[in-house]
Amino acid sequence: MVWLLMLPVVIWFILFLRKKVSFKFGLSPKSLDIKPIKGLKKLSDHLERSLSKTYMGNVE
Repeated sequence: MVWLLMLPVVIWFILFLRKKVSFKFGLSPKSLDIKPIKGLKKLSDHLERSLSKTYMGNVE
């Protein structure tokens, strides 16, 4: 019988703690900086040259 009386108190306590203790997993602006990748331009140029003009015409 006592557990029936304690159950609402425990549930309220858990809900109270969930509201008070919140974890924020945000990203800082420093971690969002875009950094150039070495060799990416060269790779991009090779990929562009590998696609034929007829294929690119079909894609467009």
